[in-house]
Amino acid sequence: MVEAALKFPFILFILVATILTGLSMFTSGWRYTEATHEGVILGHYGNRLPWEKQVVSLLIAAFVFEILILIGSLFGFYKIFTQGFLYGLTILTFFPVIFLAAASIIYFIDFNEPYDYTVVYNGRPLSPREVAAMYPFSRGAYKETSLGYSYYLATISIIPLIIAAILYLMPAIRRQKRRHSLDRC
Repeated sequence: MVEAALKFPFILFILVATILTGLSMFTSGWRYTEATHEGVILGHYGNRLPWEKQVVSLLIAAFVFEILILIGSLFGFYKIFTQGFLYGLTILTFFPVIFLAAASIIYFIDFNEPYDYTVVYNGRPLSPREVAAMYPFSRGAYKETSLGYSYYLATISIIPLIIAAILYLMPAIRRQKRRHSLDRC
């Protein structure tokens, strides 16, 4: 009975987390500099650094898991699957939490790191000052870099996932304790 009452809030929290993750993936506010901002998927994905590609991979994995959990919980809402399946979905909810936390940590640690490639112009490597003069929007031209709203959307999307998992895991634990206490009689 309690599980049935918690199905809708579980779906709602998963839906909120999925929307936040999707918004964070496809908006351009991951990093701000003095005159520009950038996303992790938008723009020149092929020119991303290896750690940025890891962040994108983790975001995509989290988004796919969230969609699968959402679809599974909708089927469970209409009683197509058993109660044990819904508990399995609750355990699966921790995978996007791990993926999003890892993506947030990796991005937070490395977002201020300068690009480590050398610009070659007419056969000779350019100094960072020359690159900044030629390409005023390049990373070397700005001293201040800060995290943007897309990063915070991805980080905040962890909260509804944790709430959903805890919300639906509580009756499972209570039911398990009740089952063990009946076995002792």
